[in-house]
Amino acid sequence: MDKQKNILYAEGLLCIKSDEMEVEVQFESDHIYLNLIRLNFKNVSPFFKLIDFRKTIDNISNKLLFWKLDLILSWKGSELILIGKNANPNRMQKIILSENVEVKNFRNFVKLFRGKSK
Repeated sequence: MDKQKNILYAEGLLCIKSDEMEVEVQFESDHIYLNLIRLNFKNVSPFFKLIDFRKTIDNISNKLLFWKLDLILSWKGSELILIGKNANPNRMQKIILSENVEVKNFRNFVKLFRGKSK
């Protein structure tokens, strides 16, 4: 970690498994890849109300920017969102989510947000 420039680098793989979900978190230099492998939608309610979700995403993106990191969330074999320093959101995404959140696959993002697997 370089404190003068607020840069954090990490390497490695973290696997999280429970009855509700299975997630892989891969750390590569200044990127964090969060791959949702399995979610039990019967026991997981939709993530947040839109206002709560926006606050949470904004808070996460600010922390990632501070540390000059990117977080890439994947589900069903495709990248859903990119949060952080390299995000390039369109105008609507900036208004609805945050300036540092780019939705890569809108259809699957909405399905996940609503708690739907199909």
